[in-house]
Formats: sequence, structure tokens, C-alpha cells
Amino acid sequence: MITEFIGPDKRIDEISDGEVAALIAARRQQQIVRPRKKAKKEALTRFASNSTINRTAVVPLKAVLVRARRTWKVPLPKEPNWKDHWQKMPEERVRELQPMEAEALDGSVRSDYADWFEFARVTGLRRNETLLRWSNVNEIGRQIVTIGKRDRKVVTPITPTVKSILDRCRGHHPEFVFTYICKRPKGDQKKGARYPITPEGAKTEWRRLSKRSGVTDFRFHDIRHDVATKVLRRTGKLPMVQKVLSHANIATTARYAHILDEEVADALEENAKSQKKSQTKTKNAA
Repeated sequence: MITEFIGPDKRIDEISDGEVAALIAARRQQQIVRPRKKAKKEALTRFASNSTINRTAVVPLKAVLVRARRTWKVPLPKEPNWKDHWQKMPEERVRELQPMEAEALDGSVRSDYADWFEFARVTGLRRNETLLRWSNVNEIGRQIVTIGKRDRKVVTPITPTVKSILDRCRGHHPEFVFTYICKRPKGDQKKGARYPITPEGAKTEWRRLSKRSGVTDFRFHDIRHDVATKVLRRTGKLPMVQKVLSHANIATTARYAHILDEEVADALEENAKSQKKSQTKTKNAA
């Protein structure tokens, strides 16, 4: 889209704020059509959101120009002021599961998806990162290594709980860790046989699980937030949460810092009590 709009003959050092603003305006007017599976339902059509504009226009174009300036030493006299073009996005919420909600989800998951769902709940990995192959599992190093967002390596330790999950999955499939039991065969599938859980299958099961459990206003991605908040509450260490979530920058992890407000309040209260005890001792001594 960027090349089509700016043109293949446009020199990098000629790109200015005007080109970026025009690119954003054009991207905003592009309609995004999502076809629906059932013929009775009409396709969903909407315009690009601020998040989509940042991800597909501002970020990639900035990356090219910054690389040209830093690596290729290309002078950019008209380099855009990127802050002026960044589209404002709502702050991502941090949603934590309440005990009754967690119990409802765990009790409503389909039995053949239970190991996959438990793995997601204890690791906080993104949905696609949970769809493991056995080649991702390094038993000697006690690690699971996958490729995550922006092609970054994601390393997950094999804890006793994770090992137990993996052990239950052994023998189900030669390549994939998590599988489901086919109930409605399609094509060459056989009823009762196990097949790998696919990204679409995981999405479908999550939608059905949410409905069965009655848990509302909770996305699959919120499982990640739930893990992060609970780890931070137990450890009080943001760098620890950064490692759990495989964040490249701790500034991204800082969104969870408000969880520590409770600990700050407790510390202030303890300090106040200590001061009162000290004052009481001083008065009694006098």
C-alpha cells in the first residue's frame, strides 16, 4: 500500500510530512471487508482504525526512513516529525480473571481442548504461540521455544505444571502437541480421530467456551493480562513480568504497574503504624 501510494520512483530523501499525512488520509479511507462464513450473513465492512493505520502505514514507513538514515547514512533533510503522525489509540486495558470466572472457564472447556486451555492459562502466551509442535519442546534445556510477535523468539520454561500437560499430550500426534477429537468429520477426517488444533479451531472453541461459561467482557488475549497481573502481585517485580510476557521493552510492561499500588498502600500504612508506635514509646519514656 505504501509503495503504491508514494510511488516506486519517489526518493527516500524527498519524503516529508506532507507525504505521510496524505498516506494516512488515503489509508483511513480504505475499507476493510471481512467475509462471513455463512452465506446468509453479509460481509462486514469498516474503515481502518487508528491502530491499523499505525501498524500498516506509519510504523513501516518510519522503519524504512530510520534505517536509511542510521544504516545507509542517507541524508533526510525533509524527514517527517513522526510524533505528529502517530494516531492516538485507546490504552489497552488490563483485565484480570476473578476466582469464580476462572472456575467457570476451567469447568466449561471441552475435554479434548482442556490441556491446550490450561497451557494458555499457566503460560500467558499469545493464542498462536500456544499451538505448539513437538519440535518447539526442548526437554533437555527444559524450555519451549516458539516464534512470536514480530518474529521474536519466545522462550517458555517447562515448569512441573507445563511438563504434566506435555506428558498428557504425548502419543496424540507425531508433530503437534495439542489436538482435538473429531466429532464432525470433514473431507478425509475420521470421527474419533485426533487432529491438530488450528488457529481457526482455537478461535472457534474460545467463542464457544466463553458462551458456555457465561464469562463476559473477557478476550482470549486477556488471559495474558491475567497471568501478568497475578505474577506481578506475587513477586512485585516488573522485570519478571517482562520476561514472562517476552516484552522487548519494559515500558510495554509498565501498564501493569498499577497492580503495585496495593503494595505501596500497605507499605505506607506500615510506615504510619511504625511512626505511631515510636511516638507512643517516646511519650511513655517522658
